[in-house]
Amino acid sequence: MSVRISVVIAARNEELRIGNCISSLLKVLGDDDEIIVINDGSTDGTRAEVLSFSDARVRLLENAESRGRGASRNFGIANAKGRYIAIQDADDVALPGRIEIPLALMESQPDLVAASGQCIAVTKRGVYWRHRKYPLLAGDVADEFRRSTMAVCHTGSLIRRSALDEVGLYDTSLVRAQDLELFKRLAMKGPIRNSPLDVVLYTHDAWLSWNYWRTSRRNHDVIAGRAGLPLPALVGRYLLAMVRRQARKFSTSRTARVAYYAVVGDGS
Repeated sequence: MSVRISVVIAARNEELRIGNCISSLLKVLGDDDEIIVINDGSTDGTRAEVLSFSDARVRLLENAESRGRGASRNFGIANAKGRYIAIQDADDVALPGRIEIPLALMESQPDLVAASGQCIAVTKRGVYWRHRKYPLLAGDVADEFRRSTMAVCHTGSLIRRSALDEVGLYDTSLVRAQDLELFKRLAMKGPIRNSPLDVVLYTHDAWLSWNYWRTSRRNHDVIAGRAGLPLPALVGRYLLAMVRRQARKFSTSRTARVAYYAVVGDGS
């Protein structure tokens, strides 16, 4: 039987979350789909948790030692059999439309190289945080990528395998933003669209966000020095621009809260 969709999950020390991730995906995948979990040198019970699933659609690959998320995803994609590749983080939960929503877009528009939807961000403790909003039309998505802005929900995405065969996989030489760099290449290959519907509960890591801002600040310190610009003025303009951009991309809509609590319950 030809495999339709391969979901690739890189997991390191995710024994507490990988089970929920896999369970949510099995509910939305078809009989001719597969889940590939790459155990990236975990030192906890991640491997045992994955092996506890008897469903034949779940496959386990292993790195003897940690190689990083990008290299693990590349390993999974290289072993995937599906015509479409879905990327999912090990601590995220698929919503009911996780697969069918982007798949409907791609099957109705054969020129699309990838598609995704919106995501609801939650904290590692499972508390609703905010609603990430992405542009819908292919032209707007392309414009955002040209500005080096991540214009899709990466962990809610669906990519044509044929497009990945042409543009290549994740660039593991990059310290961060491997997902952005890959999707910029995909956007140069062909159009990408987002559905207005939510497809995933995305676990937000505040420490990683702070690390991102700190790294960006250091990068701009270097740029300021090379250009001979006054550092405070440059940083001020940069931070103001970033705040404005983030304000456009996030909203705490009632719709997102309703969707979140419909999945996890209201705690009562």
